[in-house]
Amino acid sequence: MDIVLNLLKLLIKYQPDWLYEAMPYLYLVTGVVVMLYFDSTAGYVSGTLFLVAVASILVMRRHNRTFR
Repeated sequence: MDIVLNLLKLLIKYQPDWLYEAMPYLYLVTGVVVMLYFDSTAGYVSGTLFLVAVASILVMRRHNRTFR
């Protein structure tokens, strides 16, 4: 169990670039799936929060990468 926790801590501390770049798109897919699968108000709210997170992450990344 300690090995798994240490690996998770290592992965969180040192995220590979491919995972860092893919995470907003994973959030996007998750938000759409939640909205479609849970056909309720809570599902729509949760899916919308995922989509808002995606938008804010992409805007912040674009701003920080083009900042001079």
